[in-house]
Amino acid sequence: MQAARVFRTTACCMATFVLATILGMTMVTVNIVAINRPVPAVGRSHSSVAANASAGSRLDELPLSPEQHRQSSPWLVDHKRNRDMLGMVVLNTPPGYPLWGHLSVDNKQAYADRHGYGMYFQTSVLDQSRPPAWSKIIALQHLIRQGQHKWLWSLDMDTVITNYNKTVTDLIDDRYDLIVARDCNDINTGSFLIKASNWSLGFLEEVYKHEHAQPREWWENAAIIEVLKDERFEAKTHVKLISQKLLNSYHPVICGENNFAATWEEGDLVIHFPSLTRWEGFPDMFKEYCEKVIQ
Repeated sequence: MQAARVFRTTACCMATFVLATILGMTMVTVNIVAINRPVPAVGRSHSSVAANASAGSRLDELPLSPEQHRQSSPWLVDHKRNRDMLGMVVLNTPPGYPLWGHLSVDNKQAYADRHGYGMYFQTSVLDQSRPPAWSKIIALQHLIRQGQHKWLWSLDMDTVITNYNKTVTDLIDDRYDLIVARDCNDINTGSFLIKASNWSLGFLEEVYKHEHAQPREWWENAAIIEVLKDERFEAKTHVKLISQKLLNSYHPVICGENNFAATWEEGDLVIHFPSLTRWEGFPDMFKEYCEKVIQ
C-alpha cells in the first residue's frame, strides 16, 4: 500500500487531496520480508505473521517440505513451479494501518499460500527523502535483480484479493514486460504485473529519476505515466494495457456506479480502494470485502 497515498479528484473520481509529508534525507538498507507460511483466516485478529512482518523479521522456510506441502494442500498446487513464476510484492510501511492493515496482509498471504507464489511485504521506507510510495520502485528493482521469480505482482495495501479461485498468472503474457490497467484518469499502479527483465530494470531506474513528475501528489504513479511517454521505452512493444476489471477493479464510489468497465463485481480478482483509506468508515468497508472472498 502506498502509505498516506494521495489520489486525485476528477468528475469521475471522488477523491480528497491530502498533501504528502516529505520525510528526512537518509537512505536506509533494503529490508524486504519474505513470508512463506500459512496465516490465520482473513478477518481474525492481527496474525503473528503480520506482526513479524511489521517487526522486520525474515521467515524463509515453509513449515513442511514442498512435497509435503503439496500432499497436504487441498488445492494440489505445484508450489515450486508457481513460486518460480511469480512473487507478490506489497508495500506495508510503518506506521501501517492498525485498523485494517492486518486484514490486508492476511488476505494476500492466504492467496499466495493457496497458489504457491512468493510473498514479500516491504516493511520499511527505503528512501526517507521521499514519500513511502516510492519504496515500491526500489523493492521491485531489488527483487528483479535477485532473479527468484519470472514475474512480480505489485499490490497496494488498500487492495483485497476477492477471488482465490482465479490465478493472476493467467494474465501473464510473456510478449510484454509490464501488464497494467488504466482507470478513469490514466494508468493506475495499485495492482500491476512486471516481468523480471532488463527492460523492466531500465524502466524502473528511469521512473525513480522522475521524482517531480506531475501531478506531484500521484508520486511514483505519475512518474510511471511520464516515463511511458518516452519513446526510448517503446511502450507499445513492452506494455500491455488490460481491462481494469481483470486486475484492478474499483469500488463503485471511486468512478461511479455506471462505469461498468471499472466497477468491482463478485467474481473479480481484486478490488482497490484508492482515495478511501482516510474515510472513517473505511476499516469496516475493507473488512466487509475481505469477508466476501471466494475460496
